[in-house]
Amino acid sequence: MIRSGHFALNRIEIAHNDLLEELVQIKRMAKERRLRLQDAVESQTFYVEASEAEAWLREKKPLLTSTDYGKDEDSVQSLMKKLEGLGREISAFHQTVGRLANLSHGLIDREHFDSDNISQKQAEIESKLSELDTLYKRREWHLLESRKYFHFVRETEEVAEWISDQTAIAASEDYGRDVEHVELLIQRFENVLSGLASSEGRVTNCLQVGQALIAEGNPESEKISAKMEETQQLWEDLKELAHARQEALAGAKQVHVFDRTADETISWIQEKDSSLTTDVFGQDLESIQALVRKHEVFQTDLAAVKEQVESVVEEAGRLSGLFPDAREHIEVKHEEVTDAWTKLFEKTEQRHKNLQQAEQLQSYFDLYRDLIAWISEMIAKVTSPELAQDVPGAEALISRHLEHRAEINSREEAFFQFYSTGGTLINQGHFLASEVQEKIRILEQRKQLLNETWEKRKIIYDLSLDTQLFMKEANLLENWITSREPILHDEKLGDSIPQVEELIRRHEDFEKTIEAHADKFNSLRRITMLEQAFLKQREAEASARQAERERVERERFEARKRKEIQRISEVIHFI
Repeated sequence: MIRSGHFALNRIEIAHNDLLEELVQIKRMAKERRLRLQDAVESQTFYVEASEAEAWLREKKPLLTSTDYGKDEDSVQSLMKKLEGLGREISAFHQTVGRLANLSHGLIDREHFDSDNISQKQAEIESKLSELDTLYKRREWHLLESRKYFHFVRETEEVAEWISDQTAIAASEDYGRDVEHVELLIQRFENVLSGLASSEGRVTNCLQVGQALIAEGNPESEKISAKMEETQQLWEDLKELAHARQEALAGAKQVHVFDRTADETISWIQEKDSSLTTDVFGQDLESIQALVRKHEVFQTDLAAVKEQVESVVEEAGRLSGLFPDAREHIEVKHEEVTDAWTKLFEKTEQRHKNLQQAEQLQSYFDLYRDLIAWISEMIAKVTSPELAQDVPGAEALISRHLEHRAEINSREEAFFQFYSTGGTLINQGHFLASEVQEKIRILEQRKQLLNETWEKRKIIYDLSLDTQLFMKEANLLENWITSREPILHDEKLGDSIPQVEELIRRHEDFEKTIEAHADKFNSLRRITMLEQAFLKQREAEASARQAERERVERERFEARKRKEIQRISEVIHFI
């Protein structure tokens, strides 16, 4: 219309311009409206996403503020894996917050009508995200420290368990049965000590780790410190116990060596004791002296045993002072050794004393044999003579018999000395007191027999002399009777009273003479009594001689028996 030159060109141009202006205005307003609507959409989008972000932050925050840092390494590892996943989510969420930041910055840059709220909301979200990052790092640090703590705990518990195992070994009260056994225990324990020495670094490292954790400010520092103190105490206790065990084993070895030495000493003493013959004394001076020399050699050999015993006693005193716990055991061994030695020493001394007594007693028994032989000889002398057949012979027999008496009396001092010496030996408790008593008894019996024999012979010899005297008178009487028989056969009776009276007087004188000779006639009967008495005396003497022979034979048998016992004992001892 304008190009065609319409009449209303001006109006049309004005209207056209106005319309164009209005169109521009409408487009501007539409654009502005579009922008406003777009801002509204974007702001709503921002707020929605901001709400979602806040909801997400609220959801994740409790996971990071949790105080559950695990109860052991496995649970800590599980929590760390979860935290790593959450970390990845947070990292991804940073992009979301970045988009929100871009969105909010765009709105703010376009001077969005809600720019202040958007800016505040964005700041809140970023602050919460920053807080979440801080919480994440804090939880990550806590979990790392917790993992270190539980790793430390595991290490300390393993160390404590190992220490406990070693403590059980070090606390053992097995000190061995003998030297070889305790040496084996010592060797094994030296390996344990080597293990302790090589493992000290492990304990030290464990403590250093704990110290480092405390220095780092580990939340469980108090527990770590307590664990360190506990571990340190366990380790110190173990070392102290190990040292005590080492010393105890060394002491036990000394005690076992002492026991072995004591047992060897006792065995040595018993060996010496078994070789000490106490019931063989020999049958003569030569054999007794040989036994004395042998015993002196034995006593010389005992010097080494005595030295060993003194060494054991000294060692017992030393060990009792060093090891009070083993004092009772050591004292028992000490007493066993000293008791065995005392018994052997006393037995040896008694044997020496007995041999000396036997040597001394041999002269006593020699005197006994001399006295017995003398008694037998005297009995033989006293009983050998036959009765005399005349007065001079009877008188000579009595004279010799009295000489025998004098010889017997001269020996009284020897018999008294023998009895006195024997009584002293018996009172002193001589080990052969019974034999001494038996010798005294036999000698007394033989002496009594000698005296009785002499007395009986004396009576018989006196009777014999008396008889010979009467026999002499009897011969005279017989001659007298023979000379008087004619008077009895005279048949003269007298031729007168004076003759008869004279014959009567003579006969009366003859009768008186016969009566005066009556005792002399009775002596004839005493001859028969003497012969009977002599016969009985001879029988008694024969019985006494037989008894003496039997006694001598018994003594010989006993002597042979003792020699055989001695020979067997010596053979057994040699074996």
